[in-house]
Amino acid sequence: MTAFTQADRFSRRGRLLLLLSFSLLFWSSTAFAQRLRIVVGDADFRPFPIAAPTLVMHGDSSMPAQELARRATETLRAAVIMARSLELVPPNTYLSGVSGGGVRNQDWVNVGATGLISGSVEKLGSDARVELAFLDVVGQRPLVRRQYDVRAAKIATPIHHFIDDIIELGRGQKGVFSSRLAYVRRTNSRGKAIFVADIDGQNERRVTDKATLSLLPEWDHHGKSLLFTSYLRSNPDLYRLDLETTKLEWLSNKRGLNTGASVSPDGTRIALTLSIDGNTEIYVMNRDGGNLTR
Repeated sequence: MTAFTQADRFSRRGRLLLLLSFSLLFWSSTAFAQRLRIVVGDADFRPFPIAAPTLVMHGDSSMPAQELARRATETLRAAVIMARSLELVPPNTYLSGVSGGGVRNQDWVNVGATGLISGSVEKLGSDARVELAFLDVVGQRPLVRRQYDVRAAKIATPIHHFIDDIIELGRGQKGVFSSRLAYVRRTNSRGKAIFVADIDGQNERRVTDKATLSLLPEWDHHGKSLLFTSYLRSNPDLYRLDLETTKLEWLSNKRGLNTGASVSPDGTRIALTLSIDGNTEIYVMNRDGGNLTR
C-alpha cells in the first residue's frame, strides 16, 4: 500500500483544482462562442436576443438635442428588429436603464437579453457624437465599442455601421445595414426619377431629373455610382451617374432599347439589352462602352 504525505495530498488537491479551473474556463469560452455564433437557416436557429435601452443624451438638453437622441434610439431599435439574426427584447419589459451608475447585468438577463446595446448621443451644433457599446450581459464583458462623429442629419449612418459590426461578430460576415437602396418613384412632374436611400428608407435623395423618365437602376460594383436607362435625350439610353461628383456618362445610345444593365463582379464589363437589329438581344461591353459583343 502506498502511503501519501500531507504535502502529497495538498499537491493532488491543487492539481485537481487547477484542472477544474481550466475546465470551467474552457466551458465558459466555448459556451460563449456557441451562444454568440449565429447560423441563419440552421435547424436550431434562434435569433440573438438584444436589449436596446434609450440612448443617453449628453451635454445639450434642448428640444432639438432630445429629438436627436430619440431618433437615434428609434433607428437603433428598428435596425435590430430588421436584422434576421437579431431579436429586440421588448423595451416595455426592461427593469432598468443605463446611466452613470453602470450596467446591472442581472436586470437584463432577467428580461431575456443575452446582449445589450448601450450608448449616448451628444449634439455639437450641426454635428453629433455617437458612442455605442455592445455587451455580453451573461458573460459580463464588452464585445464592441465604437465612437462616431457625424453630421446630425446623418445620425442613422453610424448606427447602421454598428449593427453590421455586431452581425459580423455573430455570423462571420458583414450585415447589409451599411448598404443603400436605389429605386424609381413617380414625381409631381409626371416623370419617373431614381432615388437612393439608406437601407431603412432614411436619407432619401433624388439623383435624376424629376421631369424625365428614368428606369432600371443598377449599382456599379463599388457602390459609388449607378447605371440606369433614361429618356433624357428622347431615346431609352444607358447612363452612369457618379453619386459623389454627379458626373453623368452616356454609355450606350444605340437605336432602340439600351436597358437592363448588369455589372460583372470585377467591374470591368457590363451586360445590357439592345434592340439595334430589330430584336432584343443581350450584349456585353467594356466598362467605358467599347468593344460591344452580342
